[in-house]
Amino acid sequence: MNNPLLKTLLLSATLLCSASVTAEKIKPCDTDICVSYFNKFKQGVKGGHSDAMATLAQFYYHGYGTKINKEKAFYFFKKAARLGSISANYKTGLMYLSEDKYKDLEKGERYLTKAASNDYSSAIFLLGVIYINKDFGLYNPEKADDYLAKSYEEKHLDMPVVIAYLEETAPISENYYPKLYKAMQKSPMVKEKNKYLGWPVDETEVITVTSPPLTTLFDQQILSFRRPNKSLGSRLPKMSCLDTIGCHTVDSMANLGDFPPSLLIIRGG
Repeated sequence: MNNPLLKTLLLSATLLCSASVTAEKIKPCDTDICVSYFNKFKQGVKGGHSDAMATLAQFYYHGYGTKINKEKAFYFFKKAARLGSISANYKTGLMYLSEDKYKDLEKGERYLTKAASNDYSSAIFLLGVIYINKDFGLYNPEKADDYLAKSYEEKHLDMPVVIAYLEETAPISENYYPKLYKAMQKSPMVKEKNKYLGWPVDETEVITVTSPPLTTLFDQQILSFRRPNKSLGSRLPKMSCLDTIGCHTVDSMANLGDFPPSLLIIRGG
């Protein structure tokens, strides 16, 4: 395989709906403001709010208002997942697959599958990539075909690279990734100047979404903690999905490092 892009495919966390997002990310922070938010969310989880737990897990993972503690991050992601947080299911799965201490392919696959079954786009794409990787340990072309076809229909920005990787073995056809082939026939890509496939510009609507500052989103979540917990998930009152920190459409906003380089590597033969 001569193309270095296909020997090592590192995929970043993106929106899976042909949209670009301008947003802050949770980063290490030890200022008084960050510590204050950490303490408020730590108090908020006592009410059983899954969104609070998922956000607190990210605080622990990144060291926002506290020291990095992946053990506690893992604990709260799992707890939030059990209470119905879709994003927490996804991130729990990631930790099972990418963190040596918690390495468990079967459990990681199960959590990602649950997130994907709830139309969590990042999980759908990640499963498709994992299933085509013979070295990872979960190789399954049939499942890969299902998930990659869905990601193609969603016009995931990295699908052209995945397709190029697959076609190093054989052209995608009715006998080789048939569901993906069908999706490709329905909405074909085009060859760009660099000879790689790409999404037609005139068919892909690019929407730029500027999300509110993280502190605004944190404040909105904190207000929700004062209401009775009725499986809030991402359905907070008077808030659109784009304003919600736990919503899967703005997952990269509170980026966990969703696709660790150690995880998503497709190696060429």
